[in-house]
Amino acid sequence: MNRLALLLALVLIAVPVFAQEGGAGDGGFGGLLGMGDAPRNNNAPPPDRLVQLRKILLDANVPLNKDQEKALSNMLEKDIKQYTADLEKKFPTEVAAARATAEGAPEGAVPAGRPGAGGQAGERGGGRGFGGGRRGGGVPPNSPLGLEMTRLNTELQNKVTAALKPEQQAAFKKFQNDQVKRAGGFGALKLIMQEAGTALSADQEAQIQALYAEENRQRQQIIRESQGQPDRARLDALTAGTMLKVTKILTADQKKFFLDALKKQQ
Repeated sequence: MNRLALLLALVLIAVPVFAQEGGAGDGGFGGLLGMGDAPRNNNAPPPDRLVQLRKILLDANVPLNKDQEKALSNMLEKDIKQYTADLEKKFPTEVAAARATAEGAPEGAVPAGRPGAGGQAGERGGGRGFGGGRRGGGVPPNSPLGLEMTRLNTELQNKVTAALKPEQQAAFKKFQNDQVKRAGGFGALKLIMQEAGTALSADQEAQIQALYAEENRQRQQIIRESQGQPDRARLDALTAGTMLKVTKILTADQKKFFLDALKKQQ
């Protein structure tokens, strides 16, 4: 695997919204911004990083124009190269380990952060509701490298959004929110409460995040013990147990909105 291409892939695997829905030719790890993991030679043109963003906005009838595409492509190419250099310089050991892991993966294996990897993107399409266990292997999300990748993703995402027209920003925001809700877990719950006007308190957030973190720990243990072939009933029971505990932390109004959201999802 090309060294630069792999690092570019690492830059974007931490943020769920940048994960594509899968399928061949989806641009590798990066999804939305087209972070390919195929080797590139020096004479090859930059990859098209706008494939998914272009589709999102086209589906919403607010397409990118040619000037926007050119400006965004140039910005992304420049910034991603800089982010890649920054990651290599700041986390040389961690990046080298992640690169070695990716290069040693069996042919046909799904990288962490990609649909089907058992991580956040992989869980998204399965309708897993508000359960935890959304991240797969690879770079630990709470490690220094994982946190820095998340920060860089947020920074890059904000730059892309700021460059869009107001109606495009609204369409992209709706897409993002829909993806968060489909992914489930704490992020979906928090967003639903915000939209309902009954935002979680700081104390509630801390308690609920701890519940989802514990569910994720137990989920990963079940998956390890089963050698990647977990009993679906055990996982569903784990999710149901977490949701029951969450409802006990919510107020009466919050609980109503939470249960309504579950019904809609089902």
